[in-house]
Parts: sequence; C-alpha cells; structure tokens
Amino acid sequence: MLKYFRVEQLNGKYLPVSKWPLPRLLNNENVDGLEVRVRSIKNRWAKIFRYNGGSFADREGNLVYFLTISDRTELSNIKKHLRDSEERFLDAFHASPVALCITSNKDAICLEINKNAEELLGYSYEEYTGKPILTLNGVPLAEIKKIFSRKGEPSKSRESKLSISTKRGQKRLILFSVEQVMLNGEECRLTVFVDITNSK
Repeated sequence: MLKYFRVEQLNGKYLPVSKWPLPRLLNNENVDGLEVRVRSIKNRWAKIFRYNGGSFADREGNLVYFLTISDRTELSNIKKHLRDSEERFLDAFHASPVALCITSNKDAICLEINKNAEELLGYSYEEYTGKPILTLNGVPLAEIKKIFSRKGEPSKSRESKLSISTKRGQKRLILFSVEQVMLNGEECRLTVFVDITNSK
C-alpha cells in the first residue's frame, strides 16, 4: 500500500501505517469517525475519507471485520470555505465604522462586539462578552429577550428603539436593527446600533 498511497492527518502530519484504518481493525481497535487525507502517489490525487469500523463474531464464532468508507472531500472543502468566509466576516465586523454586535439566537448572550458598539453603549468588550446584551445598560433581561427573540423571516431586518444608560450614567436613545447570520455553524443575531439621542 505504501507504494501507492500516502495517508496523513487533516493537519498534514504523516500518519504511520499502524494508525491506518485496516491495521487498527486487525489490531482489534474500533475505528470511529477517523478522517484522513489519502494521497495517490501514482495518480497524484488527494481525497479526504471518513472511516468507521469494528469487528463481531459470526454464528460459527469467526471474527468478522467491517469498515465503512465515505468520501468527505467535497464536504471538507465546503467547511474550509465557510471557515474562511467567517474569518473574513469577523475581520470586516471589527473594522466596520458602524456599531455592531453578535448575539446568540436563543438567549441574547453577546458573542462579539466591535469598538464602535463599545463606545456607543459605554462598556468594554470584556464586560459585554458572555453576558446578555444590554443588561449592563440597565435594560431588564426579559425586555431584551422579548426584543431579540421576535419571530420573523430570517432575512427581514427589524428596527427598535431603546433608552439606555452608559457606565458613566449618560442617557442615550439608540435605534437598532436585528438580522440573522450564521457563525460557526450556529444561527446568531447581528445587531446594528445607531445613536439617535440628539436627532429631532
């Protein structure tokens, strides 16, 4: 087999023959969700395969090995593309001149907040991250959940007004819209904040 294939981990590290699916089975190890990159030395192709397998005794007591193989190459490429897209999205998110925040869809916990939102809302990234968004600004959690859990079309933006207090006690009236986005494969909410305190 070594004349025809090179097998490596997904991070590119060489996988010794003893850790290949078949040798592991013959060593009475179960193979559970093993994903490896298989390179054909002769034909110069590379694919990602997922292996599951084990052994059982048949009616005569003979040990039978089974191994299922699925081609995950395309799925892996899609996942990499999504990871790259999310990294570019987060770069743009933090570089945006607009005040932005990402919260979990279920409980409005703050996952990401950019500098402009920090300045507008009056608390730091560390203070907001991991907490229900806006609770530091004196808005009851029940009110936040009511606003952030409104049902509607995922692509439809919804605008709301909210009166908040900053850490220094400044009163601000903000307008914000909430849209749904995907982050790390999870449905989240992207909130855009605008200060309308001095607007007539």
